[in-house]
Amino acid sequence: MTDLREKALRLASTLPKGSDARRSLLTILNREAGKKEGNKILEKMGGSLHLETMLGLTDFAYLPNGVEFGWPNRDRDRGNFVRVARHGDTYSMTFEALSTRGRRAVAQHTGVAAEDLADVFEKQTGWVLRLGSRKTSRNFEHEMRDYYGERKLAPTSKDYKRVTDLWNKAKWDENKAEAMARRMARAITHPDKAYRRYAAAEDENFHAFAYIFHGRAQELWRAGER
Repeated sequence: MTDLREKALRLASTLPKGSDARRSLLTILNREAGKKEGNKILEKMGGSLHLETMLGLTDFAYLPNGVEFGWPNRDRDRGNFVRVARHGDTYSMTFEALSTRGRRAVAQHTGVAAEDLADVFEKQTGWVLRLGSRKTSRNFEHEMRDYYGERKLAPTSKDYKRVTDLWNKAKWDENKAEAMARRMARAITHPDKAYRRYAAAEDENFHAFAYIFHGRAQELWRAGER
């Protein structure tokens, strides 16, 4: 791949400056180079598949030195779009609020270490990227318990049956179970129901897909669904 890239760069250098062919070729090369760096950033934040599940990514694009993406968020003052770019050994994170009326800057973080990318995102947006982020997770769950009460969030026999049936239908294949859980989660429209599925999956030790329902509960709660 490196040899191919070098050949493509040499080819680009032979094309007339400012020409459409040169510009198109360099754009493709930059995009491919950015894809590698962008994937590294996504992995530091939990992985692209996990982010899609937890946030419902929109407007996703690779940059020459990073990645940018949006997510549904009614609380736009905290941002619904972020651009993450690498600068040497650290990263910058630019949060914006996008709407039909345009875009505006919300917050700018510079000098962010790779291991802190997810923490900065969570503190800025209030969204949980990892179940291990206990402080933010507790805040989200505490809000739900105050609203619904413990009894409404306790898994029912139906919830246990749904997650057990899912695991059996997946024939104990974690990848298939995750795919099926994502489809099931997308069909859920109330945060309390999604949370009960998460709790039932955790109780049954179905950790491979429990987080998907947790993410859906958070998504619906933050969107104002009740």
